[in-house]
Amino acid sequence: MNKSTISTFFSITANFITVFPEIREIIREGASADNPEKYIAFRAGGVKSKWFMQNYLSTRKSIGLKSVCSQFYSRAAKEASQLQVNIIKSQIKKLEISGSKNFQRLEVLMPEILKELMIVYPEDYVTLLSLQSRLNHEISITADLLATIVVEDEVVKKPKKKKENSGQNQQLDGIINQILACLNKKHAHELRLLLAKTDNKMQVVQTYIINNNLEKEVTLWVKN
Repeated sequence: MNKSTISTFFSITANFITVFPEIREIIREGASADNPEKYIAFRAGGVKSKWFMQNYLSTRKSIGLKSVCSQFYSRAAKEASQLQVNIIKSQIKKLEISGSKNFQRLEVLMPEILKELMIVYPEDYVTLLSLQSRLNHEISITADLLATIVVEDEVVKKPKKKKENSGQNQQLDGIINQILACLNKKHAHELRLLLAKTDNKMQVVQTYIINNNLEKEVTLWVKN
């Protein structure tokens, strides 16, 4: 393998790994934002997009990750076994990345690429294994942290929503109870049965009153 090519690959992969601690800092900052998921997606998306442009497509390096991988896969194919040739063809195809989630696709591909390069280039097995282990670890702890923040945000949101609606619900229940009190026992019983089967209580009350011609009774009760 061309030493300068593999050296560039090692350098870019190591740089790829350093992005994850930066993303975790963004996740921690986002925990206190009004909308953590939106904040994290926006800030982390910018970091990922910048890395992809600079290191995969290479706007600042003479050779980007895509070019590097294609070069040494192609070089290895000239003197490789059939197994290695199949691996090389498979990885070159996978590296044709496009679309809006480029960095995320690399998160999936890079550990696999490193693993299969160990077969193609056994002389660099130790370095490739070390990079793969570090990358898997960084991806795992970053995903765990993000999951924790998202779950905590959902737990916080639910009680807030309940608290905001509790006053309105109490007021509505009070009005319905007063309407039930002004009806005779038969109608009150029927209406309670209907209310037990629905979430849209006021709509059920209004429909029941109209269908049973009870507007006058309720109107008289309101006036009194």
